[in-house]
Amino acid sequence: MLAQCPRAQAGNSSMDIQSPPGAPLFALTCCQAERRLAASYLLHIAQELWAGEGFSAWTARLVGSRVGTTDFLVINGICWPLFTVLTLLGILRPRLAWLPTAFAALVTVNAGLHTLGTLATSAYSPGLVTGLVLYLPIGITTLSYGRRVLPARSFQLGVVTGIVTHAVVILIAFG
Repeated sequence: MLAQCPRAQAGNSSMDIQSPPGAPLFALTCCQAERRLAASYLLHIAQELWAGEGFSAWTARLVGSRVGTTDFLVINGICWPLFTVLTLLGILRPRLAWLPTAFAALVTVNAGLHTLGTLATSAYSPGLVTGLVLYLPIGITTLSYGRRVLPARSFQLGVVTGIVTHAVVILIAFG
């Protein structure tokens, strides 16, 4: 059996840590999804950096705006540890429980943008595979859980924060 989720240990019996019987293989419980947010981000960074022509070259070729490799690494070198720490705080501290929802919104938007970029340009957008295989199931599971258990304002705060954060990252990277 997997180690219990801190919120499940705190008495939240609605937070089952195992997928229900008969659930698809990719089905994740909320705790599993939240714990995988940071790891999926790290894998996504690696794919954007090394898959295909790399995200920097892809954006330069297709939209005329290049995110240099150094800028890419600096942005993600700051964001990944911050993302990881804040996700863990959101799991461990009830008053910060909206943070995983924010990051779930961010990664879900990111997966959507990689998909739209690939479809609009008919060219593989580095990051598409991790976006579809990791970000979507993890993001949707975490968003679904947040919608069920968080107060409406906390859930909305998380979703808006995730979307705005992604927009800010785009502005910093391409601005």
